[in-house]
Amino acid sequence: MRFLPLFLATGFLFPMLLLPALSQPIDPASGSDPFPASPPAFSNQLDYTLYHGGRQTESRPMVRVDRMGNVLVCGQTQSPDFPQIPFESVYPLNSSSVFVAKFRPDGEIIFSRRFGTRMQFRDASVGAGDDVILLVGGGTALATLVTPGAQWTTPTPYGLLVLDSSGGVKYASYIRTDGLQEIVDMETDSNGDIYMIAHTYS
Repeated sequence: MRFLPLFLATGFLFPMLLLPALSQPIDPASGSDPFPASPPAFSNQLDYTLYHGGRQTESRPMVRVDRMGNVLVCGQTQSPDFPQIPFESVYPLNSSSVFVAKFRPDGEIIFSRRFGTRMQFRDASVGAGDDVILLVGGGTALATLVTPGAQWTTPTPYGLLVLDSSGGVKYASYIRTDGLQEIVDMETDSNGDIYMIAHTYS
């Protein structure tokens, strides 16, 4: 069992602390206490640190971990020089964009890219097959990404952007928001089904 601090950065040092979970109840037969007076020693070994971002502002960072232990960092960027690995940017350099970067457990970068013109980052999740599910602000910012056969192609305030494990765009669609005031949370199960919690007007 290790005490593992993991430091990531998107233009600034963004710390994430991973702790082992201890939730086992006391065994009444043996009197065993999972929280003894002298807790087990932890190793405070630092696996890696890194900075990732551009010369402007990265904000609203969110960290997710896939089943292989790869680390996803998502958020909002204002940086015209935000790293595009191995992709090339097709968006104006002076626009606010959604960013996503993926790192192996040892810190090696897998991909890094930005999406949209004046697109807003809302939430992120890891789907089946380690797909990256991004909930983004829709409007006209998502229009150029909407894929043929998408469930909803009329611009709305919210959209889904699904990337494969290598960062390629698999699917993009607006979310029909009739009666919705705000989507506040999103999760994805092992089958790839997406669940959202939202406020409604009714």
